[in-house]
This record gives sequence, C-alpha cells and structure tokens, in this order.
Amino acid sequence: MPEKAMLTPARSSDKSQMDTLVEVNANALYIFDRGYVDYQEFDQYCETGTRFLT
Repeated sequence: MPEKAMLTPARSSDKSQMDTLVEVNANALYIFDRGYVDYQEFDQYCETGTRFLT
C-alpha cells in the first residue's frame, strides 16, 4: 500500500516530482513509471543504495 503519492495536472513533468517523492529511507522501495526516466538520477539512487523499480 503506498505511503505517499502526489497528484499533479497532466501538464506537469513527472520527472520534476522525483525530488519531492523520494526520501532517504533504507526500508523504502520506490516505483516509477516511464514518465520518470532520468538515468542520471537513477544512477545516483544505485550509488546510494536507494531501491527502485521502473
């Protein structure tokens, strides 16, 4: 069950919401759809051990 979600108008870029949604939490698993594609950010998540699924 999601603990946090953010609804925005369709004209907003999904990618612009990543910093707001992702918090440092070792027990979290973040799930993104393809609208969040930001390979540099995903590389950063891998380096810091942030778990995510896209």
